[in-house]
Amino acid sequence: MFVIYILVLLFLFTIRKLSGRCKANQSVKDLVEDLTVVEALEPFYSMLKTKDREFWFREEVTCRERIGMKRINPRNFLQLVFAEHNKKGNRLRSVHNYDILTNPTYSDKFHYVPCAYEGREQYIISEFSDPWIQQYSTDIVRVVCDLAYLPKSIALNL
Repeated sequence: MFVIYILVLLFLFTIRKLSGRCKANQSVKDLVEDLTVVEALEPFYSMLKTKDREFWFREEVTCRERIGMKRINPRNFLQLVFAEHNKKGNRLRSVHNYDILTNPTYSDKFHYVPCAYEGREQYIISEFSDPWIQQYSTDIVRVVCDLAYLPKSIALNL
């Protein structure tokens, strides 16, 4: 019984101490504004390194031309292509999007060779000798990962 009494007192003391940190007339909105960090970031595509933007562009163009899959809407695609360089020099680091095949760890595990690689067909391990079929054998990994982006007419024909 004594232990429960001590725990209740500690709980009440903690609540009183925490409530004492807030000003008496400070609203919840003011508290949230105090916690908000304004970073003055430039637009997303400007924050990417040039190599990352080129990589993303090549992947998107290949998906559109070879597979018939548009993963980025036209407005965002234009922003990707025409984004200005970041004037402050800040850049996003590491993997910059949710594309699982952008992460080198997963592209290695799935044996995916990105379209941005020069001489891509030389890195592909395939039983086929035709370079187009070799590339398609790795493009199938992209199709499986991005199946949701395929137009219904193409997906039904797979």
